[in-house]
Amino acid sequence: LDNCEVSGDFIAPSLRALEQRHALARGAVMIVCSHTHSGPVLEGSLLGMYPLSESNREQVIAYGRKLKEKTAEVVDAALAETQPAVMEHAIGHAAFATNRRVQGEKAWGFGENPQGPVDDEVPVLKISDTNGTVRAILFGYACHATSIHGADFYTISGDYIAYARQHIE
Repeated sequence: LDNCEVSGDFIAPSLRALEQRHALARGAVMIVCSHTHSGPVLEGSLLGMYPLSESNREQVIAYGRKLKEKTAEVVDAALAETQPAVMEHAIGHAAFATNRRVQGEKAWGFGENPQGPVDDEVPVLKISDTNGTVRAILFGYACHATSIHGADFYTISGDYIAYARQHIE
């Protein structure tokens, strides 16, 4: 999901519905977020950080309701199409992450620390059907999705993760 985070309370109704429909035990479904800071806010997830009007709060609740429904629909559709698969793993590299921990006189803060550790590995998992058709690609990169700044701050964006997904697709 292109959201900053999804709380356990937020997604619990969807997980309960999936457990009832498909006998999926707790922990059988993983909700992964891109952690973009430019995605819609969700009820119960960081909502207190945003000065929202009552109208905006209603939009957040309506969006959340729809997201919960769509999340369950995606799992339903995936389970309806299960088939044998081939999984391949590789490690790529990217070099744009920056260590953001800077030691001040009395405490650590945020900034740019070129001498700090950075993990440039990009683990990739490719899942194909037995005919070689790619069904899914999962990847990770240890870089905080906070590249939208200034006037674009209120733009909905999957941040660099969305651009990487588009490139891979």
